[in-house]
Amino acid sequence: PCKDLVPHPTELKKIGDMRYNYIYWVGENQAASPLGYGPSAGDPETGQLVWGTAYIYGAPTLTYGQASMDLVDLVNGNIDPKDVVSGEYIRKWILEKGDVLPSDNSATLFEGGLRTEKSDNVALTRINHAQFDDAGIVQPATDPFLNPDIMKFLNDKQMQRELYSTIPTVEHSHTQHRADAIRGTTLEDMMITEEVRVGLTGKLDAANLSSDMREKLSPASWATGGHASEILNAGRNKALSQVPCSFERHFMDDSIYGIAKEFFCSDAEKAAYLADKDGAPKKCLTGDDLRWEITTRILSGLTEHEVGHTVGLRHNFSGSVDLFNFHDEYFDIKKPEQIYCKADGHCDDDLGESCTYTACNATTSCPDGLTCDGGKCMDGSDTETGLCAVGGTPVERLAPRPKWTEEERLNKIYEYQYSTVMDYGGIFNSDIHGLGKYDYAAMKFGYFKMVDTYADVSKIRSRIDTMAARFGDPSQFSYYLDTSGWRYAGVLFSPFYYLEAYIGVEQNKKRRSASYEQVKLEHEMQTNYDYGELYWTHIEVPYRFCSDEFNGNLGCYVYDMGVDVGETVNNAIAKLDEHYIIDAFKRDSLFKGNFIQTYYNRILSRYMNILGDTGRYLAIYDNIFRRYSWYQDFSQNIYSLGTLAKATRAAFNHLAQLVAAPAPGSFVQDADGIYRNVSYDEVAGADLVVPLGTGKYPYSQFLSGDQYGFENHVVWVGSFWTKLAALVTLTDSTFYSSSDWVGEQLPTGRSTSVGFNTLYARELTNLIGGIISESLDAYSGVVEKDPAGKPLVRPRDLFNPAANAGTAIIEPGLNNLTMKLYAAFNGLVNLGAGFDPSFGDSMAVFLDGNGAEFDLNAGGNGVEVARFADPFGGKTYIAYTPNYDAGRIAPAYAIVKRAQENRDAWDNAAGNVKMELERQLRKDIETLDVLRSFHDIYGSLTY
Repeated sequence: PCKDLVPHPTELKKIGDMRYNYIYWVGENQAASPLGYGPSAGDPETGQLVWGTAYIYGAPTLTYGQASMDLVDLVNGNIDPKDVVSGEYIRKWILEKGDVLPSDNSATLFEGGLRTEKSDNVALTRINHAQFDDAGIVQPATDPFLNPDIMKFLNDKQMQRELYSTIPTVEHSHTQHRADAIRGTTLEDMMITEEVRVGLTGKLDAANLSSDMREKLSPASWATGGHASEILNAGRNKALSQVPCSFERHFMDDSIYGIAKEFFCSDAEKAAYLADKDGAPKKCLTGDDLRWEITTRILSGLTEHEVGHTVGLRHNFSGSVDLFNFHDEYFDIKKPEQIYCKADGHCDDDLGESCTYTACNATTSCPDGLTCDGGKCMDGSDTETGLCAVGGTPVERLAPRPKWTEEERLNKIYEYQYSTVMDYGGIFNSDIHGLGKYDYAAMKFGYFKMVDTYADVSKIRSRIDTMAARFGDPSQFSYYLDTSGWRYAGVLFSPFYYLEAYIGVEQNKKRRSASYEQVKLEHEMQTNYDYGELYWTHIEVPYRFCSDEFNGNLGCYVYDMGVDVGETVNNAIAKLDEHYIIDAFKRDSLFKGNFIQTYYNRILSRYMNILGDTGRYLAIYDNIFRRYSWYQDFSQNIYSLGTLAKATRAAFNHLAQLVAAPAPGSFVQDADGIYRNVSYDEVAGADLVVPLGTGKYPYSQFLSGDQYGFENHVVWVGSFWTKLAALVTLTDSTFYSSSDWVGEQLPTGRSTSVGFNTLYARELTNLIGGIISESLDAYSGVVEKDPAGKPLVRPRDLFNPAANAGTAIIEPGLNNLTMKLYAAFNGLVNLGAGFDPSFGDSMAVFLDGNGAEFDLNAGGNGVEVARFADPFGGKTYIAYTPNYDAGRIAPAYAIVKRAQENRDAWDNAAGNVKMELERQLRKDIETLDVLRSFHDIYGSLTY
């Protein structure tokens, strides 16, 4: 198409000839490479780009296309599962999962799905945000003008410094120093299990490990939050120093669920397509046609990304959260929703809205999602609830919610949810609709010094007039016209708030170009005359930009998906669930990382860092703002901090659920009512069968020596690594002013440890303590039965113990000494940094007579003591319960108390019963000796 624009168009061009620009397909086979590389050359004096080449690496691109085609065919039943290693399991898992969101949009339980069910008090018919909220309530954010403390915090740097300084501090490298205390101990040797050794060394023989390698195998070297930060920083530094204009091959999302649904055809659809390929309603592609269709989709976005580099564009990892600049189709698919309320202040009363309640005599009389109780429409928290309305007519607005509805999924809303091709998309078809609005705006600014401004701001002007009529001088509200803060919305205020309350969807689409110098000078002149923003005629469109050096900041992640923290967390959770079958199974892929640590690092740096960051950010704001009277309402409001609060709870719950995930296969319910795994396969007579995906293989599997000669080649990665990554993310909330972009919120030189450990101390203590004491009812999944009597696995909600009452328990995939060791290690190393000593106290075990135990004062001040007389070793173990919180598990106390009860029963038992009790006693004794060793190390540390 460019032959008329270049000299000698038909002659062969040589790469490197600066007279030409190239899109170059690198066809050689390679073991490893980026997907693309986009270097350019500039005039050293003017900076003008004079040459560029977009290299597209064919080997990984075609590999991804072929792999995706194979998996699509596998899921749709077009190839034999034996043609792909573990393919049978993949197909079975995806088919059994069905829709992630049921077609009736009911969020009910289904086999293989780890999803939180809706409250029984709330109807399951409404397709709106309410079904995804804990209480079914959506409240718009209070106008920033009415929260001057928030606005002052956002704009006053001195106030920010003062408030950040109130966050409690810990010493730099506090947790790493505590972790290092394990080195050289017997506990360290016990924690370097066979799974750890082969996972971190590629199956090197234990006898051939050097001293340096043994040091690296120590849990203090890799099983810590500090190691997770090193992974993130290493990736960011690599991007900055080595390949600033490359597109890493990992941008490709391995999940083929959505595209498999797209190309799955019934027999009738296949016949219609074969009869008329152009006129058929659905494309039923197979073979090379399907492979090239998928590869072309990958290639189009990849090429545009690399060409973007050649014309001067940097990475922009905020493209996936830039709501104001998504494709227009996004707003056609995402529908406005009715807004629930409990008071007029929950509505936009500035525009005449009020909270309108409905009297009822049956649930059918209430707005969808509410139930009738005593003549009032109630939400899931049994609070009277109405709808925001004007003149009795409910209003509808776009609202944040973490999950897409079925309609949105079918219309592929995620394909339009980006502003630039310079992001690293979270799914392979995340940028298949061409350049985004940011890309065009960047070109206009870079080459013509033009910026996008709004063509119509009448809605903002109307709001200013309305507020001025109520409160006086319109200049007080002129800041509505300053869009510079909109681009950073997403935590304290939702971008949907600014979109709906200020500019509106339709006016947001209407834009015109203006000279940057003209806009800049006009704004400066108005400021000089103290008019503020009131008389601005050019209102800039807010574009978000966040490049490599800021990778890891909230809203600036690579490979993420979501317009705000709620969606981003939900999609990270989905990746951990739905992508397990892809990420943890290599399927004979030679160059996919021989070491299990590749997988461990991947999930830590891709998904779990997002989940952990939510806890840190919420804890920061909780420490800063909880002193204010308006904070409780503000933190529950999804148009403000409520979205982050809900996302943080969801992140915590899911990480805990990963720790508790069962093994796959067949389970039998024992005499205690606990479902225990008896086989990784489906066997006759099983009481419960857990599909792969919901269940995860506990241990890693390698090829045997006669398979290709690669004994160190991983077939699949055991769930131990997922569980450990979740434990690290849950327990280590430490960050420093220079450690990561969460730490950037802190003043220089400050360090702190706030996050899950301070927000959810009881729930986290019960999770860790439950693992150590084998109190499965504190954290494990539960089994319920559907109306047909079929048992279903459901994750435990650690924030709602009542929901789990009376349910059967399913044993976690790993319920052994190794998990206890790593749970105790991470708890003792990290939780003490959260300024609460109760966990360490609850882990303390003493021997009677060794001098370390202590006597209680009269009354005990709420502290209880338990003793266990070991019938085999003759020792007496002692443990105490802390009196900080009666709702927390004290693992040492629980084990000692249980052991003594078993000892009493053992004294009076005989035969097989006595043998089983002895087995349990010896296991508890082993755990108590481990806890005593941990206490010897960490019980006396002063840091």
